Amino acid sequence: MNPGISIWRGEDGKLITWAWPGGYPVLYITKKNEILCPDCANSTDPANEEDPPIMGFIHYEGPPERCADCGKLTESAYGEPIKYDWDDINDVLNSSEWSRFQNDKLGNDLFINDPDRAKRQYEYAQNGLNGSTPQEEIDDVQEFLDTLVIGEEISRHQYEKFMLELDKSEAWHENNGSLNRPLGD
Repeated sequence: MNPGISIWRGEDGKLITWAWPGGYPVLYITKKNEILCPDCANSTDPANEEDPPIMGFIHYEGPPERCADCGKLTESAYGEPIKYDWDDINDVLNSSEWSRFQNDKLGNDLFINDPDRAKRQYEYAQNGLNGSTPQEEIDDVQEFLDTLVIGEEISRHQYEKFMLELDKSEAWHENNGSLNRPLGD
């Protein structure tokens, strides 16, 4: 037995599944540099003798790892690093990503897909005003958030938090009769 692997054994002699404290997922690397889940690393299959696990590691962060034997995916403890670290909806609206999305949407796409809104925005812009309605703005932000990959660009928590903020904004405008009134009126 490789002494490096012995530190990953529990009291029962088996390779551990979770590291404590914390309950972090543990995976194993074989002699041939394959990744194994704890079940396969503990297998008594003769194939394990040819390519035994030689070390373990805690899968803290990153994409799910696939076991070379059974194909099971093991999620990391903290998931993949998130690309955009926005705290609230204002961070989203002040981002260059939102600006690019807005420029694309309010450019040719808007004239093709919503010519009435495009005309209204053009007319309001003559006076330095927006011309979109709060409902249109909320729909735009929701559409933008739906283009982001959850778990890579934003976390599920961020997405749900931002959508809740938009729902609250929509309810406020609905209660105040301004949901479908152009901004600037």
